[in-house]
Amino acid sequence: MSSHIRKYILLTLSHAESGNRSQYTPHFVVSKCRSLFNCESIILAKELHKDKGYHYHVGILNDTASYHTAAKLLRSIFPEFEGRQLNVSFHKSWNTICEYVFKQDQDPYCWGTSKEQCRERLHRKKAGKKSVDLISRLGDCETWNDVLADSILGPRVLKSYSSIKQTFNDLKVNEKVPSLESRLKEYVSLKEKSESTNLEAYTMSELKSRKDALLWLSNNLATHRSLGEPQLFILGVPKSGKSSFLESLKEFLLVYDLPARRDDFSGASTEVDLWVMDEFEIDLISPRILNRILDGQKVLLDAKYGLVFVKDKNIPVIISSHIPPSYSSELRQRAFDSRVIYCDFLPGDHLEVGRLAKTLLSLLESRSLPKVDSGNLFLE
Repeated sequence: MSSHIRKYILLTLSHAESGNRSQYTPHFVVSKCRSLFNCESIILAKELHKDKGYHYHVGILNDTASYHTAAKLLRSIFPEFEGRQLNVSFHKSWNTICEYVFKQDQDPYCWGTSKEQCRERLHRKKAGKKSVDLISRLGDCETWNDVLADSILGPRVLKSYSSIKQTFNDLKVNEKVPSLESRLKEYVSLKEKSESTNLEAYTMSELKSRKDALLWLSNNLATHRSLGEPQLFILGVPKSGKSSFLESLKEFLLVYDLPARRDDFSGASTEVDLWVMDEFEIDLISPRILNRILDGQKVLLDAKYGLVFVKDKNIPVIISSHIPPSYSSELRQRAFDSRVIYCDFLPGDHLEVGRLAKTLLSLLESRSLPKVDSGNLFLE
């Protein structure tokens, strides 16, 4: 369509009842417009004026009216209307014109379309606007609990849980998340201010049995993971601090904690730093699914309410348990063992969360520095 064509025209004829305009019935006005343009639909409202007169508001949907000549042509076929008595405006959509016409007259004269069709178009427009308002409201919620507590969204969750939950997750994914290093710097800075101290990174000897886990974590967060690269399995007797270590990581990393239900990946996301399987049990995830997760392959994961999550990124995974997994099949056992690195945690090697964050930040920063001959452990 040429750029000068104006499909949506609103024509206003003021005081159509006065003077020598008795022939100006709705049918007459519509016929005149049809003779001028190749019209698809015309809708005419009769607005009653306070001085007992009336105006005509005519919506014209066509494909031949030109921006340069339309107003002049309309004036030529309605010579009885002079100056401001005839007004022509161009609009961007037919819905806008229909909405204006129905506002002036609930029972307009229609040609080429029915009043019911016009009302249906307006209904769809309002429904679409309502959906946009709900999406905007969802976007303002920081957490899923905020959605549940919202006076408008909360009641809707009971009726449309799956669609609302998925939309909320999609909106959160599309938000720009600051880089890992910037988040760690902000966390450390706030921690130092709240405790009125300067946090020091742990040395390698101070990390003790946690050293290998932290080095693995910094390597896997800082570099692109190749398919099949081993994940981390933390072993330790009860009270050895496995869970507290993972809880500390959640203070400053974005972590997805797998639910303790078989093959249930509700809330799963690839827009996180780390996946965690604490107190791992082999019957919680089918071996085929687990192997694909550990390998970093693309895999479809089931969630509640019939939702399916597509894991398409190679996310670092930390598993913890007090005993190594024991599969009945030797083949499955070898398949699992080849996909993890075991790390033993000893009781008593507790790390303070603030210093742990500072240590991880130092390890990540050291990877971007040139290698030098230095006594700094993080540059070795």
